[in-house]
Amino acid sequence: SGVRVGPESTAHVTVTPPAYALAGREPDPPIEGLGELTALEHSTITFDLRFVPRPAIATLEFTPQGTADARPARERIPVRVADDGSVKITVPAKASGTFALSAEGARGVKSEFPTQPLYVRKDEAPKLPRVTGLGDKPRQVRPTEKIVVEATATDDVAVTRLVLEWKVDDGPVKELPLSARGLPAPQAEGKAVLSLTDKVKVGQRVSCRLAATDNRDLPEAGLKPQTTYFPDRDQWAEFAVDARADPLAEQDIRGRQAEIDAR
Repeated sequence: SGVRVGPESTAHVTVTPPAYALAGREPDPPIEGLGELTALEHSTITFDLRFVPRPAIATLEFTPQGTADARPARERIPVRVADDGSVKITVPAKASGTFALSAEGARGVKSEFPTQPLYVRKDEAPKLPRVTGLGDKPRQVRPTEKIVVEATATDDVAVTRLVLEWKVDDGPVKELPLSARGLPAPQAEGKAVLSLTDKVKVGQRVSCRLAATDNRDLPEAGLKPQTTYFPDRDQWAEFAVDARADPLAEQDIRGRQAEIDAR
């Protein structure tokens, strides 16, 4: 007779993210049955199955997703079937591909189950979809002005830090945290007010940029937290200190009006 996953104990598949991605939240419940799986890279996948009747041999194979230049090597994963027909096996989620489960009964009758696609996604760096107060063109600023920066940062797992980095001329870089609450979180919104009074002199240059950092932390894989900058990593939003500069608020209004006129 053939082998099947019996109704007495439905198949369960559990995807467990790496520890840093699981911190602060409840794990996802097991998935019932055999179907498509999505996992963050470096997660683990646990198959909890029960065969009826108990097979003599069971095999789990994984075929990585191929490329145009290479045919992927199929990986055979040893499976131990308990006396009651149950199987529990945990494998790492290293790459996208397809799982194939098969079992052979005592009389040599082989049963193959529907393939199970696995989609592995990488932990992406944070994004800064909204930033106000900083731009890619140099501006002028009064020595008593306040530079007001607001931003929204998002991440596929969690944002842990959202700060305004600033320096005067080529001096040391300092940090001013944005007033983002509830970190770490998949989305963070915040505001920073940098008062220039007693910090700058006429003729100096103030450089600013935003830095959003996620919670990726997997030393065994050589993966550290990722930081996204606005402007880009090697660029800064620059402000020339000039006592005759118009207030930044007025400059912003004129800039928005120019954009409207251009459209």
